[in-house]
Amino acid sequence: MKWIVRLSAVLVVVVAAIVLYAVATARGAENPVGFEAVQAAAPDGRPMALGIWYPTSGSPRPTTLLGATLLKVAPAGPVLGSALPLVVISHGNGGGVASHVDLAMALASAGYVVAAPMHPGDNFADQSAAGSPTLFSDRARQLRASIDYMLDHWQGHDHIDATRVGAFGLSAGGFTVLTLIGGKPDMASIASHCAAHPEFVCAALQYAHSGLLETPMGDVGEFAVDPRIKAAV
Repeated sequence: MKWIVRLSAVLVVVVAAIVLYAVATARGAENPVGFEAVQAAAPDGRPMALGIWYPTSGSPRPTTLLGATLLKVAPAGPVLGSALPLVVISHGNGGGVASHVDLAMALASAGYVVAAPMHPGDNFADQSAAGSPTLFSDRARQLRASIDYMLDHWQGHDHIDATRVGAFGLSAGGFTVLTLIGGKPDMASIASHCAAHPEFVCAALQYAHSGLLETPMGDVGEFAVDPRIKAAV
C-alpha cells in the first residue's frame, strides 16, 4: 500500500507542476483581450465553431484552453471601443480555431476584432470534405458566413465598423481569401497539372479519391467576390 501512496503523491506533484507551468506560460497580450467561442451556422446549415478575440475592459486571466494553448484572456468580457476593424482568419486544411492564435491575440491587443471559423468538414477533427470538388468554394462561403455573423449577430456587432473588414489566410486559407477578393481559380487545370507534376498536394488529392482529379471534373461550386473585404493577407 505504501507504494500506492507514494505513487499518488508523485502524480499529484507532477499534475500540480504541469498546471503551474501552463498558468505561468499562458498566452497573453500587451493589452487586455476578450475571447468568446460561439456556434454560428455554415451556409449548408451545419454548425460552425467561431473563435472571437477583441479588445476588452475586462481583466484577463489564464482561463481558456484552446487546443493545447492556455490563453490569458477575459472570457466573454465587455468589448472596449467603437468602430473597430474586423479581421477574419481562414485556417489551412486540417486546422482549427487555434491555428493562428498568436496573430489573433496580437490583433485584438492592437484594437481589432478577430473571428476565426473552424471550417466544417476541413479541420483537425473532421476531414469529411477532404478532396470534395466543392471544398474550396464551400470554404469561401463559410468565411463569408463568418463575416455575416460578426456584422449582424455577434453580441458585440455594434462595436464593429462594417466598412473596415480584412481577411487573413494561410495555405488553403490563403486560397479561400484570394477567391473572395477576386481571384479566379482554374480548377479544371488541377488534373493535368497533377499528371505532369505529381507533388505532395496531388498525392493527397489522390489518396482522398478527389473529384478534382477527374476528367471531366465534377461541379466545383461558384466563387464570388465579397466586396466587404477591403484588405487581405
